[in-house]
Amino acid sequence: MRRTIPPSRCLLSALIIIFGLSAVSHPVAAIPFAGDGLVVHGKGTTTTPFYRNYTSITNVFGAQLAVPVASATIRYVTVETSTVRDEAMAAVISTTGVLYVFRFSANVWALQWSVSVGNRATQNMDMAYEQSSGDLVVAYSGNVATTNELRYRVWNGTSWSGATNLDATRTSGNVYGVKLASCPGNDDLGLACFDSNNDLSTRYWDGSINT
Repeated sequence: MRRTIPPSRCLLSALIIIFGLSAVSHPVAAIPFAGDGLVVHGKGTTTTPFYRNYTSITNVFGAQLAVPVASATIRYVTVETSTVRDEAMAAVISTTGVLYVFRFSANVWALQWSVSVGNRATQNMDMAYEQSSGDLVVAYSGNVATTNELRYRVWNGTSWSGATNLDATRTSGNVYGVKLASCPGNDDLGLACFDSNNDLSTRYWDGSINT
């Protein structure tokens, strides 16, 4: 019998991390897959993200290579890898407040889409894979207040859904921080966000958004 992880565990994981978002910049992200690793990072005021592959059997990082240009200095980088495909996704936020989502597969990077999320000193987006299906959910600030403060898109391994509005019902300000956390053993995700009024909203995902 499969043990189901309660949604509260997913939300707790998201809440533990989100309170550090306003104070710490994250220009580097590293996530292992298939026994090897991948590091993506910004570099000074350069507008191009860079990456290095890590080979576990030789314990060696490869040469620094470039990801497609992001048009402005890199402020944040987040990387997630699929549990069912040889695939990584990198989300890059520039200092102009533009979110770029890149896919890494067969050792090739490709820009998937980009959107303005607002020029904040906080990480106002996040993404997480469903552990069984391999679907990826990307949640980000809509850069608006009052209602529908968030947006999300879903990658099913073949195509992206359109942007869907998400009303953070416990907040009314512009969303400044977002955290998504996967639940081991199932496809649930925990979502936490805080807004310009320092109010916190939490929800969970089990294929659709729940309160």
